[in-house]
Amino acid sequence: MTQQLIVTDARKCERSYKLSCLFPPSKPRVYLWPEDESVMDNFFRRWARPVKAYREVMPAVLKKAGLEDTVKFRWSQKAGCSCGCSPGFILQMSKYSNFDIHADIKVVEGVVK
Repeated sequence: MTQQLIVTDARKCERSYKLSCLFPPSKPRVYLWPEDESVMDNFFRRWARPVKAYREVMPAVLKKAGLEDTVKFRWSQKAGCSCGCSPGFILQMSKYSNFDIHADIKVVEGVVK
């Protein structure tokens, strides 16, 4: 039985804080949220995400968020916090921005490629 990830939604969200010396501009982050995952499941799986599968859906996430699907990105366990609790992708854009992308993904069982 094979699994495939499907992007169901991707939202570009402005950061709520004002840029300043306390909050300098940074490269946008992309956080992927599996559907039907409880808060406890999310908490325990933060260190064991299927990064390889996530990389495959990133072009679809970028496209749904209104960006070019050719934007380069890299995985970081510490994308949102220095303790590693919020893993995600960091977009390698030429300029800093004040937004992040939150995408919902769905695992589909039994899909044959």
